Amino acid sequence: MPSLSDLPEITTDLFINGEVHTTDDSLQVIDPADGVSVVGYAPPPAPSRPSRPSPPRTARS
Repeated sequence: MPSLSDLPEITTDLFINGEVHTTDDSLQVIDPADGVSVVGYAPPPAPSRPSRPSPPRTARS
């Protein structure tokens, strides 16, 4: 089994009531419905990495 440091970091945004809520640099994710309750925890954002270009799309007939 790999050690924790060997596993990739996976971060997500929250999708609540049809809207995407990001965690910015916060460690706590607050429920936007009441503005008080902590509904999750998230790591600070990882340093940005250069993105790979997407492969060209082909037209479907």
